[in-house]
Amino acid sequence: MMNNIQNVSGIGIEYVDDEGNLKFIDFHACYRSYLKMHYGDEFTEMDLPEFERTSYKCVGQRDLFTNPPYIELFTDPPTRFEFSSKDGFYELQRQIHKARWRTMDLS
Repeated sequence: MMNNIQNVSGIGIEYVDDEGNLKFIDFHACYRSYLKMHYGDEFTEMDLPEFERTSYKCVGQRDLFTNPPYIELFTDPPTRFEFSSKDGFYELQRQIHKARWRTMDLS
């Protein structure tokens, strides 16, 4: 699915879905979903230790060793990018990291 991804930036991912529609995933919204999922509705980013607020902004999860390997972002519902090769997986992971966001490793 990496060839469907148009752009990865500091604010999110633009991609073409299976119906040919251009879609956008907002990393900030994914991060808010992560906080809600792991800490509850009342939790805010300011309740986190400084390390998590500044350098570990998790927007999804990934598993390289499942078949097929995937990166899933915390959208509602979750958006999963599946890969036929490890190269595509690593490329998207690299781009997300370069944009200063993180995904949890489930492998």
